[in-house]
Amino acid sequence: GGFSGGFFPAIIAMTPNGAVYYTVYDRLKTRRLDALLLEREEKEKKAKTLRSKEGNKKLDARHGVPVRVEQGYMMLFGAMAGAAAEFSTYPFEVIRRRMQLQGGQGTMSQVVGRRALRRMTATVRIITKNHGLAGLYIGCLPSVAQVLPSAALGYYSYEMFKIWLDVGDE
Repeated sequence: GGFSGGFFPAIIAMTPNGAVYYTVYDRLKTRRLDALLLEREEKEKKAKTLRSKEGNKKLDARHGVPVRVEQGYMMLFGAMAGAAAEFSTYPFEVIRRRMQLQGGQGTMSQVVGRRALRRMTATVRIITKNHGLAGLYIGCLPSVAQVLPSAALGYYSYEMFKIWLDVGDE
């Protein structure tokens, strides 16, 4: 009955949730790596200038060492990506819960297809009529707070295993 009633909005939310999650993390990580590379290049230019003045031809000890995002940033970016994904797709969660509470027969046509889309649209209208657009975000803050630790630790673990297994971003 009610359990399958929110199936359609749950399925619809899955793709954008993952897209936002991975895109935000990747963009944040790329920006940080670019900043780290720029810092390294500036330090190497200064060191090169000093070496040429001193006549020392030693190579920079860091040359060839991969630039990696710091562990704290890994966790911060994971948490930010999780929060962005949760916030952007949260209205689907509200719609899913409301549809499950409405109950019904739960026939296949009510779970997927046009009837499910009509029920979902009607549910959105009811929520926005009674609470405005803010109604689609009722309960969002606790939900985002719940996602933060798992998203932070998930990406931290992912990045640390990549380092441990010596797998690059190439």
